[in-house]
Amino acid sequence: MPTTGNASNSYLPTPALSGSGVRVIPFGTSQQSLPRCYCDYYRPEFFHFQYIPPVVANMIQLFCKAVIVWKEVIMRLDKYLSDMGAGTRSELKKEIRRSGAIVDGKVVKDPGCTVSPSSHVVFRGAAVEYEEFVYYMLNKPSGIISASEDDREPTVVDLIDEPKRRDLFPVGRLDRDTEGLLLITNDGALSHRLLSPKQHVDKVYFVKVSGILNESDVGLFRDGLILTDGLECLPADLKILSVSDEDYISEAEITVREGKFHQVKRMFSSIGAEVIFLKRLSMGPLVLDPELAPGEYRRLTADELASLGL
Repeated sequence: MPTTGNASNSYLPTPALSGSGVRVIPFGTSQQSLPRCYCDYYRPEFFHFQYIPPVVANMIQLFCKAVIVWKEVIMRLDKYLSDMGAGTRSELKKEIRRSGAIVDGKVVKDPGCTVSPSSHVVFRGAAVEYEEFVYYMLNKPSGIISASEDDREPTVVDLIDEPKRRDLFPVGRLDRDTEGLLLITNDGALSHRLLSPKQHVDKVYFVKVSGILNESDVGLFRDGLILTDGLECLPADLKILSVSDEDYISEAEITVREGKFHQVKRMFSSIGAEVIFLKRLSMGPLVLDPELAPGEYRRLTADELASLGL
């Protein structure tokens, strides 16, 4: 929620907010390259917001004639490098003290040296560019758990086979035996937006069940099922793809707008059908890339990021 301060005829920030790590971006400046970080947005009423993506920044400038005060993220050098997958903080502290790094053209051997995402950092002879957020589309295979880490079993984050951040997590969970689209990121705000029950984000699944589906089932899903444990499900869209009376198997696509525990399986169980295969095809605007085999992943494209408002 925004808070309102004293009115002013000036679009400039108050002196208290000026100084190191703060940039004043005049009205009309393109914000396409603005990273998502902590920002204050000023108009005559001094409305303050935090953690606003660039697309919203553009709208505020356009409709509110606001000046954006960008508080650039400041961090320690060892954290910068750790975030970029160069090693653990303890390992990096020792290596920086021993061998050093180059920050904006100067040799630095203090792991506590302050840097920002715009700093030019060279470590182990290679430039290290900072990425505040990363986004991977994964085709989750069956048998892998949806978690960031686990002492006994491989997780979906373990499938990201490249130097990676230590703060990655899956957006939502798919059951161990469920396949399909899973977004891996470190962007907590996006995760909340996609998973919040208030957002009603569409999630589409392909499902194969033991049982014969018919149009009456379509109506039950459309009206909102009440499960045996009393859970009232939101209306869902059921599209029957095929029915085999001989094999007693039906295939369908189901679109749900919430994510309760084992919800899709429980919904079909409530009408007497057992799910024997489940695969997520899409989540909001993201659609699983058909070129990704189970276990494969790739970074989101520019178009996919734009569809998410990033």
